Amino acid sequence: MKPTQEKPKKKSKYSPTERNQVKSLLVLYFESNLQDPTDAMHELMLAFLAEKGIQESSRVFLKEKRDLVQELEKVRSDLAKYQHNEKGVLVE
Repeated sequence: MKPTQEKPKKKSKYSPTERNQVKSLLVLYFESNLQDPTDAMHELMLAFLAEKGIQESSRVFLKEKRDLVQELEKVRSDLAKYQHNEKGVLVE
């Protein structure tokens, strides 16, 4: 993907209000257990990455995969526009 192209933005399935509520509840949980919320959330992220087998050496692969997925989404979008312009006729 060229740096000048805008990256498509995926719409979140969660509203900002819902995210804030969950985050504040999690922070409250950590504080009620005498844990630093920032450290505790960092530990959650580390555990997630370890569970998935993701390490710093995965960074290049993940960036390449992200770019390919974005390119695929653009192709899908372009195809949908083309099909719409052709009145839904799909040529296989």
